Amino acid sequence: SPNPFSPSILFSLSPRCLSNSEDDRHILSLHVDRDTHSVYVAFSSCVVRMPLSRCERHTNCHKSCIASRDPYCGWMPHGACERILPGV
Repeated sequence: SPNPFSPSILFSLSPRCLSNSEDDRHILSLHVDRDTHSVYVAFSSCVVRMPLSRCERHTNCHKSCIASRDPYCGWMPHGACERILPGV
């Protein structure tokens, strides 16, 4: 499966990223926003916001949650895959 964080995939995710130029697909800047738990990826023609974790993809499956190896997700005692807050 393709890397969801590759520049080509990120670029194609945003409707504002309309350029087909290979030069426009180079990442110019990254910014982590702790308040929204997101990373912003800047290209020359657009900015794409991506969540730092995707725990909701594994909501009720313990095996899937653990196998995701997402450092921000953890299996909770009440039977759900949820984001782990810093310092926990």
